[in-house]
Parts: sequence; structure tokens; C-alpha cells
Amino acid sequence: MNKNFQTRIYMLLRMEFFSQLRMFQENLSKKITLLLCSLIVLALALYLYHDFAHTYLGPISSKLAKLSSYVAFFFLIAVGTFFLKKQIKTFLASEETTHSFAKTLGESDSLLKFYKFVLSPFLFLISYVPFWWVAIYFFGKFSTLTHIVMLFLPPLLIPFTFLKKKNVAKKDYILLNGKTSTPSRALLEWRYEQMWYKNKITKLLLLSASLLGIASPFFILNTKTELPSLSLIFLGSLSAGIALLIQIGKDFETIWLERMSGVSHEKYLTTIFQLANLIGLCLAFLTSLSFVILCFIPERNFVLSFSLLIKFITLSYIPVATVPLIVLQMDPRKVFFQSVILSVLSLFFSTLLLMEFSLFLLFPFVLSYAKKSQSNRFYTI
Repeated sequence: MNKNFQTRIYMLLRMEFFSQLRMFQENLSKKITLLLCSLIVLALALYLYHDFAHTYLGPISSKLAKLSSYVAFFFLIAVGTFFLKKQIKTFLASEETTHSFAKTLGESDSLLKFYKFVLSPFLFLISYVPFWWVAIYFFGKFSTLTHIVMLFLPPLLIPFTFLKKKNVAKKDYILLNGKTSTPSRALLEWRYEQMWYKNKITKLLLLSASLLGIASPFFILNTKTELPSLSLIFLGSLSAGIALLIQIGKDFETIWLERMSGVSHEKYLTTIFQLANLIGLCLAFLTSLSFVILCFIPERNFVLSFSLLIKFITLSYIPVATVPLIVLQMDPRKVFFQSVILSVLSLFFSTLLLMEFSLFLLFPFVLSYAKKSQSNRFYTI
């Protein structure tokens, strides 16, 4: 390795360090807020899991409680692997990175490969290791060898996901048909078709939300308490809200097309409100349908009340309906941070409404404030 090569590598690493430091300093308040929100969501999720697994599943079956810990362990490993893949994809494809800047300047392939090799451990340490640590600390009861394998094996599988499939016939979907009569309807149908037909992740999240909405009320049959059902309904609606955030993040990768087509801030935000209401009302309908079926089950030793139905409908609707209130408060392309904010706010709103449903009368004021705080952000992001 000659001295010129070492100097260029040093300059690139120094540029990367100071660029990340400057970005952190410029967004210090946001970073701290997101960190605190993430810790709150993590602590709440761990509390709910502990309460559900040990208080409700434990007395029923110790094997079932142990199985739930395994599911939580592998779920965190999968989320960490997905997050690491996303960071790698951003690092390689984004035009706003030091790597892209060096490539534009005409740096050699050998230097760029060495630069990526040096930064890879830091990317792995920041993006994947925290998920792995939480998984083994709270849920992992395996051998040391298994923990080591789960540390290195999932990241090693990531390169295979970037391989392009050849000779695979793809089904074409017509995203907009001739019956579309108005621009507003076209904007709504386009996003719905994208979420359901084109994006596998959003489709999986919507299907999961639907299944949770249908199955959640029946958990009362086994536990005789409301908490597991309410938690799963909330989780289903939150999954649908995250699916909508992912779609909006995809929108803003090519949002200039709609801006050039004359789509206004008000029209775009109205479309997001309509789509969120459509998804939320569908989930509320599925949950209500399961509730009605539950009423006809004979030999029930608990009472199904109208107030319980209102709780189910509220938790089915509120998380996904919160998306339009926050979607343009920050960059919609940062889906992970948006998801953390959505989790905290939807949990806050849902808790307030479950405690005192009359607080729903404050919703018009919250809606008005959300619209004003996002005014014209469609053009400035």
C-alpha cells in the first residue's frame, strides 16, 4: 500500500467522520428525542411481552411461554438484519454519501473497495449489534455458540438478497384503469394499488394487520382479560400505519413527478388522510365483525359489553389514523424514525381515549394544529 493510497483513504475516512459529526450536531435535539422515544417504545414492548408471556401464557403452558420468547428472539434478529440491509443499500446507492462523492471524483475501484471494507464493521456495529444484544439479553436462552452464529450468519445472508433473479416471469398489474375520473381518485388508487400489488412488505403488513384484527377478540376466550386482545389490535393497526409510512417514503423518492404534475400540498395531504381513514375503517370493521361472532359463542363465562367494542374500534383506528398527523413533520423517507414517532404518539392517543373517551372531542383541534404545522411541507422536503 503506497503512501498516496494511504493519504486518500485517510482523507475519505476523515471526511466521513466529520460529515457524520456535523449531521449529528445539526440534528442534536431530534436525535436525542428519537433516542428517548425509541427507548420508551422498547421498554413498553418489553413490559407488554413480559406481562403477556409470564402472566397469561405461563399459567396456561410453560412451553407456550417459551415458544413466545423464541418468536420474539428471531423477530428481533430479522428486524436487525432488515435494518442492516437497508443501511447497506443506502450506503451503496445514495448519492449523498462520501462513497458516492469519491466515486464521482474518479477514485479507483480498489480504493473504494478498501474504503467500504474499513467502514463495514462500523455499519455492522451500529445497525445490527444493538438488535442482537437486546434479543439475547431479554429473550435468548441458547448456548454461546448459537448466539455467535446468530451474530454473524444473518448478515452474511444479506449479499444473496441483492442477487437479481433471472428468467422469472413477473405479473403485470394495471395501477390505474380507465374508470378513474378525477385526479384525487387517481392519487388514492395509485397508492392503494402500489401498497397491495407492487410492494411485498406493505402487503405483508396489511395482511398481518387484517389477521390480527380478526383474531384478536378471540384471545378473550383463553385469557378472560382484555389486555392481550387490546394489545394485539393495537399492534395490527400500528403495522398498517407503518405500511402506509413505507408507501409514503417510496412516494418521496420520486415526488418531483407529482409536484411537476400540479399536485398541491392540500391535495396530497388529503389523499393520505383518505387512505389512512380507509385502512383504519376496514380494520375497525374486521374487528367489529369478529366481536359480533364472539357474541354468539355459547357457554361464555364473561360479558361482552358495548364499551369493550368501542375500545376495539378505537385501537383499530387510532394508530393508522395518526399517520397523516405526523407524515410531513419530518422527512418521510426516514421511515424508521417516522415509525418510532408513530408508535409513541398512537400509544399516547389510544391510552388517553381508553381512559376518557370524551377526549375525542379534542380531535378537531389536534387535526387543525397538525395541518398548520405541516403547511406547504410537501414542497420543502
